[in-house]
Amino acid sequence: MSDAPFATIGGGSENWVRGAGGTIGGGLSNRASGRRSTIGGGDQNGASGVGSTIAGGQVNLASGSISTVSGGERNCAGGDGSWAGGSRATVRPGNETGDGLCTANSGDADGDEGTFLWSGSPFGDFVSTGANQFGVRAAGYFFGGPFDTSVAIPAGRFINTSSGAHLTTGGAWTNASSRTLKTAFESVDPLAVLGKVVSLPLSTWTYKDSVEGRHLGPVAEDFKALFGLGGDGESIATVDADGVALAAIQGLNQKLEAENAALKASLDSLEARLRAIEERR
Repeated sequence: MSDAPFATIGGGSENWVRGAGGTIGGGLSNRASGRRSTIGGGDQNGASGVGSTIAGGQVNLASGSISTVSGGERNCAGGDGSWAGGSRATVRPGNETGDGLCTANSGDADGDEGTFLWSGSPFGDFVSTGANQFGVRAAGYFFGGPFDTSVAIPAGRFINTSSGAHLTTGGAWTNASSRTLKTAFESVDPLAVLGKVVSLPLSTWTYKDSVEGRHLGPVAEDFKALFGLGGDGESIATVDADGVALAAIQGLNQKLEAENAALKASLDSLEARLRAIEERR
C-alpha cells in the first residue's frame, strides 16, 4: 500500500510506503515512512529517517537521517548517518519527534550520529554511548593478512593477528617472538646498552588532546638516535623497549659482578696482609 508520491512497492504483503520517493522491494509488514527511504525486504522493518535504508532482516529500525541497517534482527540505526547490523545493535536516536524509540535518546537532535555498531551476540542490546563511535561485539576478533583464507582465533585469545601477536582473554598483549619468525641475529654488548640507557633522557609528559593523565618515558626520537632500532622515529615498539630493558639489566649484572670480583680481590689481599702481620708477631 502506498499513499505517498513517487513511491514504489515491488511486492510482498502488507507493506506500506508513506514517505515521498520511498521504496519497498518486498517482504512482509514493512514501513518506509521517511522521505526517499528504502527497505529491500524482510519483515516488520521500519525506515523512518530521511534517506534511510534497511537491506532486509526483521524488526529493524533506521530512524536517523541517511542511516543504514544492513540486515539481521532488532537493530536500530537511530543516529544521523549511523550504521547498525547483526543482532540488537542499537545506535541511540535523537530527541526530535519521529526519531524513534528503540532506546533512550542521545539528548540532542542528531542522535549518536556517525556511529557504526555491529553485534554478533543475540543476548541483550548493544547500545552506543556517543557520536562517531565504532563498536563491535563479538567473542573474538581476528586481523588477517592479504593471503589468509579463514578466521583463526585459538582458545584463550580475544584479539588474534595472523602475525602471531594477540591479546589474551585475560587482557595481556603478547608480541609475536618465536625464533622461527626471526632472522639476521646479532649479539649485543649489554654494558654498551646500559651506558645508552643511562644517557637516555626521561621525563613525564601528557599526550596532546588527551585526558588520560601523565606518563613517564623517553621520546621516540631519542630512543631511535641511541639504539637505532626499528620504527619510524615517532613510535617505540614494546618489543624494543623490553629488549633494551633486559639488555640493560644484563649489563648492570655484569658491572656488579665485575665490581664484586674486584672488591673480593681487594678484601682477599687485605686479609692476606693481616695474616702476615699476625704471623710476624
